[in-house]
Amino acid sequence: MKIAINFKGERFEAEAVRVSGLGKFFGLMFRSKNTKNLLFEFDKPVSLSIHSLFCPRFLAVWLDNDKAIDIKLVDNFKFNIKPAGKFTKLLELPVNSCNSKMINFLVGK
Repeated sequence: MKIAINFKGERFEAEAVRVSGLGKFFGLMFRSKNTKNLLFEFDKPVSLSIHSLFCPRFLAVWLDNDKAIDIKLVDNFKFNIKPAGKFTKLLELPVNSCNSKMINFLVGK
């Protein structure tokens, strides 16, 4: 599915797979850097922390609807990664050649 992201006056779309059930617990754990982008959706705004244990390096984009509220480049084996505020969606983009242009754009902003 395509997900729209609005960030600092710019709008772009990313292709992602919606994650549910146990997938929300595992996310990118035990996957390679060439896996698909993952989208986590929540029914109401939440303030959850994430970790990157056993994950490839990835870009975390926390969204309130389609507006990016925080973006962080996440290295492997980090604990307690929190966004700046509450969010309704989390997009995890593995650092790979398919995402390099988008990641460079978002991190460079």
